[in-house]
Amino acid sequence: MTGDTLIQAGKQAVVVGMGVSGRAIVKFLLLTGVSVSVSDSRQLEALPQGEREYLAANKIVFEGGGHSEKFLLQ
Repeated sequence: MTGDTLIQAGKQAVVVGMGVSGRAIVKFLLLTGVSVSVSDSRQLEALPQGEREYLAANKIVFEGGGHSEKFLLQ
């Protein structure tokens, strides 16, 4: 791989799903300085309280109830 990487501080990423792997990649991306948005099939209220607090504390934009094309392309 060259010096160019896809994961860089200042980039934006959308993570689909807040399951085990989704939570892990969100944390990783935040640690690398990537701006993260999350789309999940569940509504925000259906997520565990800890996940809702984590999203809010990290100012993560959240789309619940499905994965719209508009959100995914942002």
